[in-house]
Amino acid sequence: MLFVLAQSERLKTMVFIARYILQSTVHTVWREKNRRRHGEALCPATLLIRRIDKNMRNKFTVIQRGGDKSYDGGMATWFATRLS
Repeated sequence: MLFVLAQSERLKTMVFIARYILQSTVHTVWREKNRRRHGEALCPATLLIRRIDKNMRNKFTVIQRGGDKSYDGGMATWFATRLS
């Protein structure tokens, strides 16, 4: 029973990460499109990836500081899913 609960919490966290990363990616690409449209310098892809990563870490920090315990392992899960 405990194993099933742990798996459902992990699944909930993974779904949250997938949804938030999609949202963050769309927002970052939209901002870059606007920067280009208004004649600002282009950002390299590595910078865009770092921004998305930082957004995810900031989101988990805000959740933790808000006292929400449902995503306690979220930051650890996020770090485990990153390639570098």
